[in-house]
Amino acid sequence: MEITCPACNKDAQTEAACSRCGCDLTRLRTVLDAAAAALSSACAAFHRTDWSEALHQAETSWQLLHATDAARLAFLAAAGLGDTPAAAHVQLALDCIETTHRRQHLLQTGKIKPLPGPAEAAADQSYLETAQKLCAGLDASLKSAETATDPASRKISRLWREVSH
Repeated sequence: MEITCPACNKDAQTEAACSRCGCDLTRLRTVLDAAAAALSSACAAFHRTDWSEALHQAETSWQLLHATDAARLAFLAAAGLGDTPAAAHVQLALDCIETTHRRQHLLQTGKIKPLPGPAEAAADQSYLETAQKLCAGLDASLKSAETATDPASRKISRLWREVSH
C-alpha cells in the first residue's frame, strides 16, 4: 500500500521508512492496514445484512482513518439497523438506482429491446430523474433529522453529514 509521508509529504511511499526524509512509517502503515481490515469486515457484514456488525466495523475504520468509504458504509448500516422512514427512503433510493443500472445492462446485453423512437430517451430520463429526486429528498430528509428526538434518526443524520461533506 502506498502512503504519503506525514513528515515531508512525499507520495507513493511503499517501504518502512520514507525515501526522502527517513521517517519511520511502520506505525502509520499499521493504522492504515487496521482501517482497511475493519472496512473489509464491515463490507462482509453488510453483505450478510448483519447491520450491527457492519456499523461497528465501519465506525472502527472511520475512527482509524476518516475515509469516505467507511462513512458511507456506516451510514448504510445504520439505516439498515432501524425500521425508520430514513431507512425506507435509503432502500427505495438504492432500489431505484439498482433498477436503473439493471435496465441499462439489460439493454446493452440485448436482453430487452429499446423502446421505439423518442420513448427510449424519455424512459432513460425518467429513470435518471426519479433516482435524482429520491436522493435529493433523502438528503433533505436526513438534514432535517438532525434535531429528531429518535436517537437512531439522529445517528443516521450524523453519519449522512459525514458522508456528504
